Amino acid sequence: MKIDIKNMGAVKEGQVEIKPLTVFIGPNNSGKTWAAYAISSIFSPFSWKNYTKDFSDGFLEEKYPEIDNLIDIFFNRGNANLNIVQFFKDNSIFYINNLAKLSPSWMNYFLGTDNVSFENLSLSCIEFDTEHSIERLLELSLNSKLSPDEEGEPIVRANKNKQDPFIYFYLSEKRKSELPRRILINSIYEILFHYIHRGLYFNVRYLPAERTGFVSLLASEVIKNSPKKDSILDDNTSDEDIDFLMPIPIIDMIRCLGIIKTPAKYNSTIKKRMNDKKKQTFFELAEFFENTLLGGVLEYEEDHVNKGVSNLCYRYDKNKDVPLELQVVSSTVKDLAPLSIYLKCLLNENELLVIDEPEMNLHPINQAKFIEFLAMLVNAGVNVLLTTHSPYITNHLENLIKAYDSEQTNIETSFYLKRRESLISKESVSVYNFGNGCIESILGENGDIDLESFSKVGEEISEIYYEIE
Repeated sequence: MKIDIKNMGAVKEGQVEIKPLTVFIGPNNSGKTWAAYAISSIFSPFSWKNYTKDFSDGFLEEKYPEIDNLIDIFFNRGNANLNIVQFFKDNSIFYINNLAKLSPSWMNYFLGTDNVSFENLSLSCIEFDTEHSIERLLELSLNSKLSPDEEGEPIVRANKNKQDPFIYFYLSEKRKSELPRRILINSIYEILFHYIHRGLYFNVRYLPAERTGFVSLLASEVIKNSPKKDSILDDNTSDEDIDFLMPIPIIDMIRCLGIIKTPAKYNSTIKKRMNDKKKQTFFELAEFFENTLLGGVLEYEEDHVNKGVSNLCYRYDKNKDVPLELQVVSSTVKDLAPLSIYLKCLLNENELLVIDEPEMNLHPINQAKFIEFLAMLVNAGVNVLLTTHSPYITNHLENLIKAYDSEQTNIETSFYLKRRESLISKESVSVYNFGNGCIESILGENGDIDLESFSKVGEEISEIYYEIE
């Protein structure tokens, strides 16, 4: 998928091809994080909710003739169907760009700023391969109901079975007069937009640079409740819940991490995911992640509960007898713990995970291990978009790409994690350098990454050294 960006903060113009692993590098204040947030926002539930509301309220001019035809048949016959696969083929870029063109209107809110103007911002999808999305759409099933109450026959039902390209809609003749026609029509649009949105990315998760502090604040009860106001997944709270500006990615991270304050929910979620073969993979990845990068495990300690404080603790491999509260663990554990929690409780295939500066608080060895683990995550079906200033991450990514095509037996044993799944195909990676208002692809045809942005600094430091008498 190729996205064209214009007038997004420091970025005046550029193009980005989003791959399973997409990496942004460049100097400070060059627009990497804002670009990552802006692009990902298009595919988040936040944009779907805003778009669906504006469309339903009649604020938008675009039309979807296939859906309008379905609605006419639906009210005339009491049932109708839509080939969602064909609809996606015909309308995916149109739909993405309809989402993108609304971004200037809500980007201030998404980024948590009142002082920046985004009126000249332009985001657009210029190329999109629908093949993998169609596979995901076919794999999804649907059973949705609209009813003014929990009992009795629903007014509108929508069903789809796995591998069936059609979504079927049914209208209750007995109850259709109980709700205005406009609400029934809006429900159809909402169901269909949500379904095709999940075909793009099942969800979007964020690990912003602020993650290190918030996990300990949540654990220590400084933050008493997880904020929900306009979270990309939940809008059930009022404006009084948050009375200060905060970017949606941070709000969503806090809400997601809030599960650590409810051990029963945390444990039941893990148990449920362990019984799902696909999701079990992510729990196993979490265990591997904790053992290899955290140097210990995160567990609930039933005998170490303080009133009102999360009892999720860390046991260091070299001193397992002492459970450490999250507010007193090392900065490395605080920084990495959110990803472990996501893996155990939240992440699924075909989600987009946005990580800002993963190298924070990590020794160079752990930075190299981290990019190996991210490659494992990508190979397990998670899409990753990251920003970084780390030459260790980018240099080692180059190694992972080259090793993927190597014919050398057991080449993975030369790497830190010693896992074949940590090697990654060049076709799954894109790397971009941000600077001087532009975006430049720096991943070569042979898998080399042009790291002049980093190497130039190293050369200057060496020159200073030799100039010192």
